[in-house]
Amino acid sequence: MNLLEIVMKDIGMMNLKKRIKKHEGLRLKVYKDSVGVSTIGYGRNLESRGITEEEAEFLFQNDFILAKTNYEKLSRFVKDVCNDARKGVLIEMIFQLGYGGVFNFKRMLAAIEEEEFDTAADEMLDSKWAKQTPQRANFLSRIMRNGY
Repeated sequence: MNLLEIVMKDIGMMNLKKRIKKHEGLRLKVYKDSVGVSTIGYGRNLESRGITEEEAEFLFQNDFILAKTNYEKLSRFVKDVCNDARKGVLIEMIFQLGYGGVFNFKRMLAAIEEEEFDTAADEMLDSKWAKQTPQRANFLSRIMRNGY
């Protein structure tokens, strides 16, 4: 195969990719396709293919960076009194619940600002979140309470 044939083949593949993307359409949230299959992106069938471990790791890394970035949006009074272990608790909660979800823990955040970590841990446990994920909530509240 000469250089021109290789280039033409590559151009053909690029055009094919564009055509497939156009026909599939891009959806950034899971949706049901025309036959009811959970799908995302450019027609990725989540029910039969799912995602690879590498793709899951890529998504995790992006979500972790977002959680760390959102932690920085918390009050400086909260951040100033948190050691690394407590900071980790808040980042994990943001990862799981989103920034808005953690921001709704107003009494917990107020207790942290006052360095009342027992109260903050109690507030964590007195929540819908703790009922939904009790092992995680118990584990993280112990770290908040003890600082390690």
